[in-house]
Amino acid sequence: MSLERAYRDARYVAALPEGEEVLAVGQASGALDRLLATHGVATAARLTAANPGSGRELAAAVNAAANEKLAADLDRLGDARLPCRSAGPAGEWPEEGFLALGLNRAEADRLARRYGQKGYLWIEAGRPVVLVMM
Repeated sequence: MSLERAYRDARYVAALPEGEEVLAVGQASGALDRLLATHGVATAARLTAANPGSGRELAAAVNAAANEKLAADLDRLGDARLPCRSAGPAGEWPEEGFLALGLNRAEADRLARRYGQKGYLWIEAGRPVVLVMM
């Protein structure tokens, strides 16, 4: 299976205030649209710092430390963030991450590159979720 296919097939679950929401590549989400509107933003990105390079799965403690650094970067940008985990269809390759609200595409690209990510989800209000491969 290609890396892009693995990213497309993964299950992304965001912890929204109204409950968990599954983010699916190619599908829009009314819950995401409401969340963006509540925060007065039009965009978001699902980012993680876990398992850089997607070559091998790292220890949970290593991934948690990397995600703490990503969280600090997001906090410095002043954007709200919510927990968003992902895993393959059978629960394999679990990764914690964030739904970062209000980022622009250049910021999302920069953070994905900084943390060695091969892809991330890009969200625009009223549009389907897009997989961005780096």
